[in-house]
Amino acid sequence: MKHIWLNIMKKKQEDLINIQGKSKGGSHEILINQVGSYLKEKNLDARNFNIGILQLKKMRVSADYLNELVDCIKSQTSLSLSSETLKILNTCK
Repeated sequence: MKHIWLNIMKKKQEDLINIQGKSKGGSHEILINQVGSYLKEKNLDARNFNIGILQLKKMRVSADYLNELVDCIKSQTSLSLSSETLKILNTCK
């Protein structure tokens, strides 16, 4: 997503560093917020992007840090959410 943010929104690595320095959030959170704001500003599908990306983030946290089992249903849900989120991001090109 960093690559998308830098290219589509015409930002530089220094811009991300400056924003991160002023924020208490991590780089992923900052990127999610920046991309969501960009989509909203351009009247693109910001709402569904935010919903999808936050669900994906929750799933990753539960799998990576809470050691929860990722069964077939969770895996399929994750793939579907990521596919839908990528479609939204591809509208920015």
